Amino acid sequence: MLAHPVAGNQATEMSTAKNNVLMVPVIIVLLAIIGCRKPAEYAGTFSRLDNRVIDSSNVLSTEQKDHLFQMIQVIEDSTGAQIAVVVIQSLKGRDLNKYSLQVAEHLSLGRYGYNDGVLLTIALEEGKARIEVGTGLEKTLSDETSARILNGIMIPEFQEGKVFIGLRNGILQIGEIVHRHDGSRP
Repeated sequence: MLAHPVAGNQATEMSTAKNNVLMVPVIIVLLAIIGCRKPAEYAGTFSRLDNRVIDSSNVLSTEQKDHLFQMIQVIEDSTGAQIAVVVIQSLKGRDLNKYSLQVAEHLSLGRYGYNDGVLLTIALEEGKARIEVGTGLEKTLSDETSARILNGIMIPEFQEGKVFIGLRNGILQIGEIVHRHDGSRP
């Protein structure tokens, strides 16, 4: 019975559009269930590379954040590498490695084709820190090198409550290492 094929197509299109609208809440719920949402700690607080020093714990003063941002900007201007810092009060049961990777991906750290981003993540309550390194810098900032920076330079300062000093010294060290890297800014 194809007496009115156009009417039938319009009805099908309308019913498909109605089904698509009804599916949006279902998709949102499914994404939340399977964990594809942004961590609550940074969801909606910052986007991409607008802000390179994110301190949701408020442990850093405005002047300290500005100082770290200026350091990061100098490194990017001279090498192209993109660095960001995230200081949170607590991981709230999340895995630091997974959290850092999610934040780095959310920020889109690193230049396209170079993947030369570096993220420093500090979770104060847990006393944990991580340096997440893009694949373009893994040979320069290897796991071993990152561990030396964390354990030898940053964490001792954090343990004394000197978060700014630890971050500043860590960023300085990372900047020096990246600056020596052969793959600097094209």
